[in-house]
Amino acid sequence: MPLKDHADAGTFTFRVTLHSNGDIVFTYKQVPMSVTAIVEDQQVKVGLSDASSSTPFSTIYEYHKIDMKKRNMIGNWTAILFKALPTCVSMHSCSDCLSMKTSFQCQWCDAVDRCSNGGLDRHRQAWLLNSCETRNVQLADHCPNATTTTTTPTTSTTTPETKEEEEEIVEPVNGFDTENATVDHDGYYRSQVFRGVDEVQRYWVDLDSSQEEKALTNETLSVSHRRATVRIEEEGNTVRLTFEFPFYGHLLRNITIATGGFLFTGAFLHKWLTATQYIAPLMANFDTSMNKNASVKYADNGTSFTVQWNNMPLKDHADAGTFTFQVTLHSNGDIVFTYKQVPMSVTAIVEDQHPVKVGLSDAYIGERTIFFVRRKTIYEYHKIDMKKRNMIGNWTAILFKALPTCVSMHSCSDCLSMKTSFQCQWCDAVDRCSDGGLDRHRQAWLLNSCETRHVQLPDHCPPPDGILYYCILYYCIHGTLFYLADPIDDVVY
Repeated sequence: MPLKDHADAGTFTFRVTLHSNGDIVFTYKQVPMSVTAIVEDQQVKVGLSDASSSTPFSTIYEYHKIDMKKRNMIGNWTAILFKALPTCVSMHSCSDCLSMKTSFQCQWCDAVDRCSNGGLDRHRQAWLLNSCETRNVQLADHCPNATTTTTTPTTSTTTPETKEEEEEIVEPVNGFDTENATVDHDGYYRSQVFRGVDEVQRYWVDLDSSQEEKALTNETLSVSHRRATVRIEEEGNTVRLTFEFPFYGHLLRNITIATGGFLFTGAFLHKWLTATQYIAPLMANFDTSMNKNASVKYADNGTSFTVQWNNMPLKDHADAGTFTFQVTLHSNGDIVFTYKQVPMSVTAIVEDQHPVKVGLSDAYIGERTIFFVRRKTIYEYHKIDMKKRNMIGNWTAILFKALPTCVSMHSCSDCLSMKTSFQCQWCDAVDRCSDGGLDRHRQAWLLNSCETRHVQLPDHCPPPDGILYYCILYYCIHGTLFYLADPIDDVVY
């Protein structure tokens, strides 16, 4: 094959092989010049791309791309093998969809009888038209119908209910069971476990020392069962965070402290506090009224905020002894769970009356009006489950190192040039960076059609003067958005 723009370069000989299992092989026998040196007047690409289409205007939206050209690896007798991995869309039943081990967060929508990664595939329009973004299920136990939870905004002290497990919709991340091991949780956090007094004391904050003058004891939580105290200035409780704490990239100031050994991070209080949007060093059925020495303390030094559950008895294991542990939130987004006294195995704690969890969770809230009633539905988009690893004992610490996220970027150029495991997208309509809307601002992302109006390349960012940039011709060179006037059988390009 001769190149029209490099007639004197010689000819190219190469092929592509598609296998029935989905594997793809590029094989190059003769490559007379560097691929990166080929002029791009008519585009030069090496890789894979797929897209979904929608109406009106038959718009094509590219949802994923693999670009191998920039690696400059192609020469004579070179081969590139693309090994196909399991995807959500390849599953054809609800049980297979939600039990498959994959890096995707698969969802099943019974209205279209499909499995999908949030509609990011060729069937996206059917997914949206059938309201699958709100009518999907993400737990195998919930097949084939989804469960909707109604929440009511409130600022009063709230007591959690006991049927919260139905709200969990993400499978635990595969982790580790060795000491001092490190694991990356899907790009959001990298966790590390430490054991031993000498190692863990570096992370333990001594709230009883004279140096911690700002340490306060919450008297209500120290004599209660299943209670939560809202930390907001309007209620006269002036222990509001003095810094903005990045949680999954979202900046938080208000935290709800619960007697159940966890912090609730959501903006809307409801009776399913234990379901999602939590930071849980040890969520369990603690009852401070059973022990006069039990207490819940906290301190804020301007760059970190620590909560300590001290001498906490379990209502269902009164003879087991008491637990003492902490969580510390750092202004850079890092989170530390520290355990001083753990009298029994966490996996042995019964869950009949209260969930038992160790880890992090975040969710977004979708809002709809049905028969003049506003309903808020909670969708958990990510969870880290450390409980099953059975690693917690006396003088144990778990450090969650916060990693860069799309939502933490606040300009188009920063969003699209950041090195991360996410596929960041910028939507000028909401002035946000996101991983396809999988964050707390998902409803705004969808309402402003950001799933089709975003950009993914820095060159497509809006100009500094704020003029909006869109592809409005038949196609954009190097772009991800195309407008087709009519169906085409024979293409000249």
